Amino acid sequence: MKWKWKLLLIKIAIGFILAASLISATAYTVNKHNNEQVKIIEKHEEDNKSYIISKETVMSKLDSTVKIVSMKEDLHKSFEDVDTKGIDRHTELKLSGTYMMGIKTKDIHIMHIDNERGILHIKLGKPSLIALDLPYNKVSYEKTQGFLRLSMNEEEQKNFYKSAKVSIQKELLSDKEIDKKVRMYNEKAVKKLFSDIPNVRAIVFE
Repeated sequence: MKWKWKLLLIKIAIGFILAASLISATAYTVNKHNNEQVKIIEKHEEDNKSYIISKETVMSKLDSTVKIVSMKEDLHKSFEDVDTKGIDRHTELKLSGTYMMGIKTKDIHIMHIDNERGILHIKLGKPSLIALDLPYNKVSYEKTQGFLRLSMNEEEQKNFYKSAKVSIQKELLSDKEIDKKVRMYNEKAVKKLFSDIPNVRAIVFE
């Protein structure tokens, strides 16, 4: 009788050992599968991705237009002409209008296309005066000195106007503050021009 109880206890003990082993093996398998699902992506794996930028698409953007207008502003100027023939005659010319500045696409140079990082390296030339609109029907001439002399005739007025317009053009292109402002606007305009090209992630100006 005692022998039967001992045999029963041995069977129960063996059963517990087998059950514990099974639970341990199952837990190890679950942990193993969970560990296999986790993958740490190193930074260099991300960097291996390339961003192919089509050079043909970039050049076609430049060929699609001749000039880019990046800035338009109002303009108000006055000039004085002094005629010293006989009695001095002073004539004041007042002009109003607008001017537009930007860059010609021939002055946009693609220096390098970085297909590894999707970056366009661009060099911009000097800003250009795209248009200067000074309507002749809005100018005014006023004789401010030399009242004993006749006022300017039509030909003198037109020559004065032409001379003043040339002077304004030179002034706009030589003004350092305007140049700085236009360069900033040109960069923004060029970025916008190339922004919709696939894989262009950034534009660097040299």
